[in-house]
Amino acid sequence: DKPTYGIHGTPDPSKIGKTESHGCVRLTNWDARELAKLVSPGVTVEFVGGPTIAEVGGTSTDEFTQQ
Repeated sequence: DKPTYGIHGTPDPSKIGKTESHGCVRLTNWDARELAKLVSPGVTVEFVGGPTIAEVGGTSTDEFTQQ
């Protein structure tokens, strides 16, 4: 079996970019709502290497929400 990961929102944006879950992808609630509009249930998600928001000094308001 392949591992599974949750992609979900959090009501506390200060937790974005911090290790506080068990492998989930945590978004702000508003980003999670926007993402849900753009994808279908069961869509395949591929995680690729790259810097995290915390590593590049970003905030919870990233490029995705500003488009």
